[in-house]
Amino acid sequence: MSEGWRVIVEFRIDGSGFLWRTKDAVVRQRAGGLIALNRTAMVTGGLIFGVGYKILSDRQSIWVLNGPNLNLLGEREPGIYGGESLADIETRCRESAEKSNLGLEFRQSNHEGELVAWIQEARTAAAGLAINAGAYTHTSVAVHDALRLLDIPIVEVHLSNIFAREEFRHKSFISAAATGVVCGFGPMSYVLAIDALAARVDL
Repeated sequence: MSEGWRVIVEFRIDGSGFLWRTKDAVVRQRAGGLIALNRTAMVTGGLIFGVGYKILSDRQSIWVLNGPNLNLLGEREPGIYGGESLADIETRCRESAEKSNLGLEFRQSNHEGELVAWIQEARTAAAGLAINAGAYTHTSVAVHDALRLLDIPIVEVHLSNIFAREEFRHKSFISAAATGVVCGFGPMSYVLAIDALAARVDL
């Protein structure tokens, strides 16, 4: 499970039943038995009467999703995209997130459907999302529609200034669903996106 504020809780109840409150649900537990909450829940506080209580993670998490061909950064057109690899950029993002006490989930896929599935997953697992959809930025209604489902801050990210390049890159299906856009600063675009999301996340 990705590190994040939404957590899975597992505990054993040895006394009478009680109410355990979360932000989005109230779970009533019966006396006795091992009970596992097999979905994510946003913890806001409360008191657990029992033993074996465990929170797997208690930090909010920023997700960074990367689209096609970004796995070849450092090799692909370095005059446009720079010489850093995607792994180098991930390291920058982790350092930036850590400064704000945020967890980080960093992923890349060359497949549109996989990106859509990850965006859907982020609905309940992320506190904020940065996305560089690569070429899908300019073509994918599916990615656009998935992003519209989210109620968390979203930053569209590009290494290059897409508005200073070919005309077909000026159209973005991401922008209309995003909170903001960062482009043209190379790998620093990602860091700026993380910083912007950290400022929007309610810690």
